[in-house]
Amino acid sequence: MGINGSQQVGVGYGSATGDEYHALLWNGTAASYVDLNPSGFTSSGANGTNGTQQVGGGSGSATGGQGHALLWNGSANSYVDLHQFLPEGFANSGATGIDSYGNIVGCAYDNLGYNRAILWQVPEPATLLLLGLGAAMLRSKRT
Repeated sequence: MGINGSQQVGVGYGSATGDEYHALLWNGTAASYVDLNPSGFTSSGANGTNGTQQVGGGSGSATGGQGHALLWNGSANSYVDLHQFLPEGFANSGATGIDSYGNIVGCAYDNLGYNRAILWQVPEPATLLLLGLGAAMLRSKRT
């Protein structure tokens, strides 16, 4: 479904995935595949990669059976449910692409059945660290 450099993403189905569709990641060879399907998800699929992160969607008990847009950092345990960052009123979502800056595109269906284009802008880990340090400093000044 997607490629960047030597990294490819897509979907696999068969006995290795419990006969469910699972998001898969490869790094140049068939033997290098990584099953990205997170715990609590029955099925998933990966649609795009920027060479280090992967995006797609999945559903299962963790999502109440609804499709949710997902972001991975190379493993099933690293997933982030992007649906949580949408405003109220969206039933399903999916991510289709990610650029080198971490901007993620996809779509979401609102409760009225309209399909909406979505752009998620995820801060870099360094930015998140700085935000966390700033919050910790504010807490320590208030006490």
